[in-house]
Amino acid sequence: MIGSDRRHVADDLGERCRGTGRVSGIADIEGGDGMGAGVVDRLRENKIEIVEYRAGVTPTTTKGQEKYINKKTEDCFFLKEEMIQGGRLKIMPELLGEAQTVRYKFASNGKKQIVSKEEMRRKNVKSPNKFDALMMACSEVDNALRTKKTKYSMGYAMPSRSKQENMFSR
Repeated sequence: MIGSDRRHVADDLGERCRGTGRVSGIADIEGGDGMGAGVVDRLRENKIEIVEYRAGVTPTTTKGQEKYINKKTEDCFFLKEEMIQGGRLKIMPELLGEAQTVRYKFASNGKKQIVSKEEMRRKNVKSPNKFDALMMACSEVDNALRTKKTKYSMGYAMPSRSKQENMFSR
């Protein structure tokens, strides 16, 4: 089992991939700009090819920049609307349960923003780690489709404007 704190996770992953150039098993790395930074550094030290996920950067699409505060919010709505509700991806009930804990609010500029994990913790809501991993993976699929200039439309439904909403409520 991979260690439970940042330093141990980084050390354990480093040991697992030393000499092989790959990590066996699945590692949920939060991102290169947050909790996963130490793990990302260790993987790089071991010459492991990685794709960082940076949740706080500007959304990647023009529509995303108009509607969402950051890439994580854009990617969560892409997963919800295009992949799941669009019928491209079916998810297990356990994962759907996690997805239903993801909330969003409107920032002062009127853009949607996923509620932070710190705010979720304060409300005793368990972190949706598996949903986050799926969201990051789908983000990479979306990026690959866009960079290959594949025709792909992204339509967004406008929800009602309550203070904080469940992404999967109708």
